[in-house]
Amino acid sequence: MELHKGKCPICGNYGELVFSNNPLVPPICMDCVKKEVDVNNLEHADFFCRTYNLPFDPNKWTKMLERDPDKVVELYIKQFLSENRENLHYESTTKDLWKMANKEWEKTKTHDELLSKVESIKKSFIERGKIKWGTGYSFNELIQLENLFASTVSSFDINNPMQIDVIKKACKLSVLTDQAIASGEIKDIRELSAAHTNFLKMAQIDEMIEAAQSDVIRTVADLVQYLEEKGFEFDYYDNVERDVYDKTINEMKNYLRTLVLESTGLEQTLEIIQEKYSEAKYLEQEAGAEAVMPLDEVVRRAREDFANEVDDELEDEEIWDDQ
Repeated sequence: MELHKGKCPICGNYGELVFSNNPLVPPICMDCVKKEVDVNNLEHADFFCRTYNLPFDPNKWTKMLERDPDKVVELYIKQFLSENRENLHYESTTKDLWKMANKEWEKTKTHDELLSKVESIKKSFIERGKIKWGTGYSFNELIQLENLFASTVSSFDINNPMQIDVIKKACKLSVLTDQAIASGEIKDIRELSAAHTNFLKMAQIDEMIEAAQSDVIRTVADLVQYLEEKGFEFDYYDNVERDVYDKTINEMKNYLRTLVLESTGLEQTLEIIQEKYSEAKYLEQEAGAEAVMPLDEVVRRAREDFANEVDDELEDEEIWDDQ
């Protein structure tokens, strides 16, 4: 069914107009609709149908989008007009519902796009996987092997070549165990699980997991035990650069320090400020000492001490004269 053609009240161009089932909203051309409506957004689609009093069916909308992304609105309207022109109206829906549907739809579209692009790199990935893991693994199993191996090595910071080799074998057994579970081979599951456990022991994975868990505070009891072991005193920062954040902070500090100290005349100003501060500190200490003992008392005691020293010297001289 063809749509009505006429002059657009917005742009003034003559062309195919959108079907309006709302007497308060005049029809406009498809070009103006496309400028205002994002056909990839279900909220926009819901708003468009609500405005023109048309049924909103997200399933039909997405199907039309798959057919022709440039003519979604035309195809959608024609679909409903061909089905039941006399019973067209918008049914109220929850706006948040389409927000949730929109997020899930975005995830689906992103996943589809990734799958469509992965074919270009799939072949080279499989070739490299054969060199590292051997033949007989599917594409998904190679991805599983890489993820398991990389996450294990990075989690425990493993560098020992022999340990890495054992971990690779454990990863292979993990994939084979999944295959046995899928096929329902109970005997193979038992044998593979036992071999997998032995390889994990050889790689000392259990010990590393236990050591890692011992450093994590999971309960209030762990927190109390940690505080008691530390004597209720925390270890303060020791100025060691442990990550990129520490390095960035130190570089910012050094930059500001250099910027300030190398500014013209600023170093002399800082020296004067330091001298004034030291002088003020000295006067403050002097005033504090005088408050404890007045200056007159200090002078009086000094004179007494001097007189006593003179008397002692005179007494010594008299003793020697008598001899």
